Amino acid sequence: MKKDLRSCVLKICSFLEKELSDETVDDVVRKATFQNMKSDPQANYNKIIKEEVGVRTDDVCFLRKGTVGDWKHHLTVEQSEMFDRIFQRKMKDIPLKFTWDVKEE
Repeated sequence: MKKDLRSCVLKICSFLEKELSDETVDDVVRKATFQNMKSDPQANYNKIIKEEVGVRTDDVCFLRKGTVGDWKHHLTVEQSEMFDRIFQRKMKDIPLKFTWDVKEE
């Protein structure tokens, strides 16, 4: 998604068997960026928490901007290797290709 958000939106449309105009796809792509979702009250549940539930602390956020490859800053080498072993064992029969780094092809 980070590499090509538009093609991901088109894949979702295809999966849902929903045809959208180019203009509508462009609008979805524009609205689906983290920055726009963060500032859009319809996409950011912080407003709901504050107004509906009445609870709000600065460390509560329903949207978290993940960074591709950021796991490298949170896992030790040992934890990363353990994850790789478990992932390979559990996912070996799943025909999906995961991109772990934006630079990967």
